[in-house]
Amino acid sequence: MNQDDPQNSANFNTESGFYNETGLNGWGAGTGGNLAAAGLADFGTRIRLTLKGVPNGVSLVALPLTIGNGSGTNGTGDDCPGTGCIVPTLILRLVTSETGGFSAASGGTVTLDATGNGAAVYEVVQQSASAIESITIPFTVSFTANPGANSPALGTSTFGGSFAPISTVTVATTSDPIPRFADTSVAANHITINKCATHLLFPFMTNQVGFDTGIAISNTSQDPYGTSTQTGTCTLNFFGAGAPAAVTTAAVAAGTTYVNTVMALAPNFQGYIIADCEFQYAHGFAFVTRVGATDVAMGYLALVIPDPPRSPNGFDKAAVGAGEMLGQ
Repeated sequence: MNQDDPQNSANFNTESGFYNETGLNGWGAGTGGNLAAAGLADFGTRIRLTLKGVPNGVSLVALPLTIGNGSGTNGTGDDCPGTGCIVPTLILRLVTSETGGFSAASGGTVTLDATGNGAAVYEVVQQSASAIESITIPFTVSFTANPGANSPALGTSTFGGSFAPISTVTVATTSDPIPRFADTSVAANHITINKCATHLLFPFMTNQVGFDTGIAISNTSQDPYGTSTQTGTCTLNFFGAGAPAAVTTAAVAAGTTYVNTVMALAPNFQGYIIADCEFQYAHGFAFVTRVGATDVAMGYLALVIPDPPRSPNGFDKAAVGAGEMLGQ
C-alpha cells in the first residue's frame, strides 16, 4: 500500500518511509525509472540482543521462539480457547538473520564465537499503534560445573540491545537495507562467573610475649560424596600489630593440609588473619601455645565468612547458594 499522504499527516505504522509504487514524479514502475521501491522497507521492525565475553563453558539456551508482552485485549473465538485469556498486543518472533526476508528460527540456542560473543534477533510480527508497549525476553544460562578443570571459565559478560540491522553506512546504495540503524546502546554486565572460594577468619593469632600460633588449612573437596575436587592457593591477609604484607601459599591440593606458624610467616605479629582460598570446602584450625609447646596451649576452628564476602556495612546473611557456612 502506498504511503504517500504527508499532507494529511497519515501514519501508516510501518518501517517504510514515504513510498509510492509508481515512483517519484512518475519515475517508477512502468515509466522507465527505478524509484518504485524508494522508501519501501525490506522487512519489519527487528530487535537485536547482543552478548559479549560470555565465559568459556557457558551456553545460552532456550530463547523463546515466539513471545508476547502478556497484556492486551480479552481474547475471543479461536485465538482464546480458554476462559478469560489475554491476547498480547505485541508479539515477537525469533528469526535467523538481521537482514533478508523473514525466516523464523527453529531453535533458541545462541551461537557464540571463540571470544564468547553472540547475538539473537527478533522481528515484531504484531503490535498496537495506539499503545506504549514493552516486553521481557527470558533465556536460560547453562553450564556444567567442573572446578577441577577450571570450567566454566571466570569472567563477566555484557548484554546490549538495539534495533536491527546494524549499519555504519553513511552514503547508501541500492544494496543497503531499509531500515538500518546505528548501535548506540550501552552494554551492561549480565553474567558473572566467580571463582570457587572459601574465606576463613582466624580471630586471634600471635607471636608475642613468648607465644606462637600454628595455622592449618585443609582442602576437604576430596570426600566420599562425589564432590568435584579442586586445587588452589590461599592468600593470608594480616590485620593487627606488626602485620606484614599478604602471603600467598603454594597450591593446596584436594585432600591435603597447609600448615605453618605465625613465627615463620609474620614474626612479632599479633592480631587476626583472613585467609582467601581459591577452592571450596576449606577448613581452618589454629593452635596457640608457648614457644616450644611447653605447657599452656589452646586451639580453635576458623570461622567461615560466607562467599561472596560481606559489604563494608557488616556481616549480613549469606545469599542463597553462597556455599558452605559454618559460622559468623
